Amino acid sequence: MLAILKDTSIYAIGDILTKGISFLAIVFYAHFLSQSDMGAYGYLLVIVGFVNTFLILGMDNAYSRYFFEYKSHYDRQVLTSTLFLFLILWIICILLLPIYFSSSLSYFIFETSTYSQAFFFSLLSLPLKLISTMSNQALRNQFKTKLYVVLNFITAFITVSGAILLLKYTSFGIGSIFMAIIIADVCVLPFRFFAIKEMFIKKIDFTLIKKILAYGIPFLPASVAYWIFSSADRVMLESMSSLESVGTYTVAVTLSAVMSIIAGAIGQAWSPHAVKAYEEDKERARELYRRFFLVLVSLALLIIFSISMLGKEIITLVFPAEYSNIFYPMLLLLSGVGFKITSQVTAIGISLAKKTIYLVYITFFVALVNIGLNYILIPIYAEVGASVATMVSYMLLTFIYTLISQKLFYINYNFKFIVLALFLLIIILILAQLNVFVRFSIFGIVLISIISKKNKIMEFVR
Repeated sequence: MLAILKDTSIYAIGDILTKGISFLAIVFYAHFLSQSDMGAYGYLLVIVGFVNTFLILGMDNAYSRYFFEYKSHYDRQVLTSTLFLFLILWIICILLLPIYFSSSLSYFIFETSTYSQAFFFSLLSLPLKLISTMSNQALRNQFKTKLYVVLNFITAFITVSGAILLLKYTSFGIGSIFMAIIIADVCVLPFRFFAIKEMFIKKIDFTLIKKILAYGIPFLPASVAYWIFSSADRVMLESMSSLESVGTYTVAVTLSAVMSIIAGAIGQAWSPHAVKAYEEDKERARELYRRFFLVLVSLALLIIFSISMLGKEIITLVFPAEYSNIFYPMLLLLSGVGFKITSQVTAIGISLAKKTIYLVYITFFVALVNIGLNYILIPIYAEVGASVATMVSYMLLTFIYTLISQKLFYINYNFKFIVLALFLLIIILILAQLNVFVRFSIFGIVLISIISKKNKIMEFVR
């Protein structure tokens, strides 16, 4: 547990620095771009996310799973070399035509040539981003957490700095952001390769590909389903509302990344340790998973509470007036990400049992529910409706994960704690409606209580 918490802390600090830069970046972008441009930017992120999900073929998950199953360093080298070569060949084959016809595709989607350049650079950024993703997985598998964090921070710094400079001094518009992404990956990727160079040898075993894809491809439809209920809201907002609504919602999604910092840090630290613990001692792993679940839920509640008490005034202070209505969508999205965090544990049985086909059925079912909720709620409540649909979807997802996963690898959850946590979440969302004086007072009282009981809290964490 201590090793996981240590790695999580390192990843969290890195994500705070990295996503903190991105968090500040959205403030600058909002001042340089109109709401329509921000909406187009959000829409392009949705498209890039979908293509990225398709291209990776679940190989990052498969790489992590089989890396620890293979015990010898040589076998791991063969696995790494084979996967990287296959990924590079796969990307070249798939992306050549879309990049060549990017202008036509852009006109088809936006019905204007205004964003053709941005569409081109967004697709061009994908190959480097995918290779960086696999390089990061190699670093995580070797528990090189500090190096992983440093390289990601440098990438984010170059990206945001470059984007701001290009937005200010060029006329590329939102294309500037994707140009900056390309520049950052070109600068940092050689250092990533140098950091994992000992994992590459002149030995390729393409018989591994069939086994890797058999494990990884079921993650593909599951990832597509994830994409649907994390991104379909923006597609539906654009068709049922406007690009301006998409722009507002994109800012809300970006701000909810405060919770994603924790989710990302936990996921990066958790996966290698979770698999390693299972391979070494299954009974001790059960207890590890149970205790870690309590930590996840407590962290999520603390973050949601803090932002519900303070977030509205911060948004008003730093964003232009047209974004003043993003607080409640952001808070609901934040709660959704809180539910998503718990799936690190609630879905563990499915992954460990290699029954990843269940992920397909579950996530597609939840994706259909999400589309239905968006269809009902967006015409009435716009951005708030889309946020509610996303939150409910993540809640349903982790609930179904738990039902299935328990049959494959039983974990003795504390269900009284879970009911209490759900009750507290409802109270927090209600308290967020109160005026600023009451909210600040409640936050102060809770903060004093936490400080006065810090010893008990630390004992709980231990």
